[in-house]
Amino acid sequence: MGKIILMIFCSILGVNAQYSNNTKEVCNQRNQQTIKTLKTDDPLYLAVKRDETGSGIFYSWMNRMQSAKVKQATAVVDFELRGQEVKLNVREITLYTRYDYFGSESQIKNVGNDKQSLYEDLKMPFFSEALRIIEDFKIKNNSCGKLYLNLLDDACLPITYNTSTVELGCSKVVLE
Repeated sequence: MGKIILMIFCSILGVNAQYSNNTKEVCNQRNQQTIKTLKTDDPLYLAVKRDETGSGIFYSWMNRMQSAKVKQATAVVDFELRGQEVKLNVREITLYTRYDYFGSESQIKNVGNDKQSLYEDLKMPFFSEALRIIEDFKIKNNSCGKLYLNLLDDACLPITYNTSTVELGCSKVVLE
């Protein structure tokens, strides 16, 4: 039932999604291959070692990332909660050619037209992830701050794998 609701929600938002044919075994094997290229203190490495996996849902934005040869995208999302109103602003999207949380050498510096449109395609998934974190961690009303988020191009990998950090005003809170 939850999968059907998620699919309806995605179609309303204009996000195409489909369940991949990846079984848990296939994902585990692929994830083990992926982490062989990572440092042992990389958040993705640690998440896979904790047996975290992706949802298995392959989103259209993942296909766009793969077409543009982008493995990872990060963003800073500003948020403001006032009563029932939530304001979100996705900014500072950075694209990477590898799963490399700490390395700037894989950062894509020259963004062509295909990657420029990818920025627009990634805004909605970053909005969705920001709303999920705000809800999951019960961030209080009448607050504002920043979320630091990641998206990956593979349905087997956890979409966000680093500890989400929320900055509220002058204080910094690490969510676990």
